[in-house]
Amino acid sequence: MKATATIGGLPAVVQYYGSAPGLISGVMQVNVQIPATASSGAVPIVITLTDQTTGFSYSTQGQVTVSVQ
Repeated sequence: MKATATIGGLPAVVQYYGSAPGLISGVMQVNVQIPATASSGAVPIVITLTDQTTGFSYSTQGQVTVSVQ
């Protein structure tokens, strides 16, 4: 599995993706570095997971935002 992300349409570095420590099985945590040039306010974020064997991918639902200061 490969994880990619964009914040405000800009590519973002995925620092970690995997199970979320201390939470129930099946919860996934994704740590993403916000690009330095991202605008401030509520900025759209899209995280995409791709199965590198099959090529199948799925992304976060629309209208998800992250607050950038």
